[in-house]
Amino acid sequence: MSTYLYSYPGPLVFTPGDPKPGYVVFDQEADGSYLYLSDRPLSYSNQTLVGAWSSDGEILLDVNLDPIPIDPLFDFLRPVGNLDGDATGQVLYHHFLGHKPRYVQEVPVANTLPEYPADNQPIILSMERRWDDTPGFEGWGWIATIEFPDPNRPPDARAIGIYNDSWAYQYTTGAFVWTDTGEVDGDGVAIFKWQTLSPAGFATATKESIYYALLLGSVQEGTSILPEDQDSQTLYFWESNQGGGSAWVDSGETTIGMAGSVTLVSDNAPFIVDDLVRINGVEMTVTSLYFGANDGLVLSPYTVSPSGEVIEIWQ
Repeated sequence: MSTYLYSYPGPLVFTPGDPKPGYVVFDQEADGSYLYLSDRPLSYSNQTLVGAWSSDGEILLDVNLDPIPIDPLFDFLRPVGNLDGDATGQVLYHHFLGHKPRYVQEVPVANTLPEYPADNQPIILSMERRWDDTPGFEGWGWIATIEFPDPNRPPDARAIGIYNDSWAYQYTTGAFVWTDTGEVDGDGVAIFKWQTLSPAGFATATKESIYYALLLGSVQEGTSILPEDQDSQTLYFWESNQGGGSAWVDSGETTIGMAGSVTLVSDNAPFIVDDLVRINGVEMTVTSLYFGANDGLVLSPYTVSPSGEVIEIWQ
């Protein structure tokens, strides 16, 4: 069975002489449109086909064997991203029982999840409580594992930040490392995943709630809490919030050269310490500001940037 999603400028009107078919299901009213689901094509007036999918989630093809385009309204109906900063579960939209999540990529991009835009993928992260048996530091710690990496967000540039129950910062781990998990696949080959874990000395005598965030520098890419009575959870961590809220923007400054480890600019005013910046696709954190004949930025990791490159800032 397939799923067709239609929008109308008003509710469909049926009469005793022309009753509503059982396969037409009113879904919701959203953004001034009335949404209906059907397991087959409809032909009412003023309708817009939002999208059409097979029960496997794949986009259906038209008579020319081309994928049926998805109307932009679907992005409004099913936004992806963190929910007010919090990591999410699997982001879904209403569907018939047994159907799989709908694709949004008409031509799926390799190494991405086709049910999300190729340029807005999650990092699927599991947080698991573990016993740390480091001599002298025994106690309950944790290990974080990336189960699916957003191909546009390098895991080795990410870390885990830990906070107290008031979300005051406590510490940051080292970056994720490509690690032998100790497991093997069906062919007996060792399974490697990106992992990071609680450092020795931070274990607790009893199981406590873990307040944590996926970090890029000081920028949070989703937060969550592993409750004290729960030993593991797996969530989706996004680069930005649903509906936007954070994005790369032009700082108005360009590089004008290097002075040792300092990236020179004409004016420091757009920047503060801990800002995340991007130059020619390389993401770095501002560790300090330099003032002299030319202003400058001290960035980590150190990178030599050519003159004339636009400096973007994450806001």
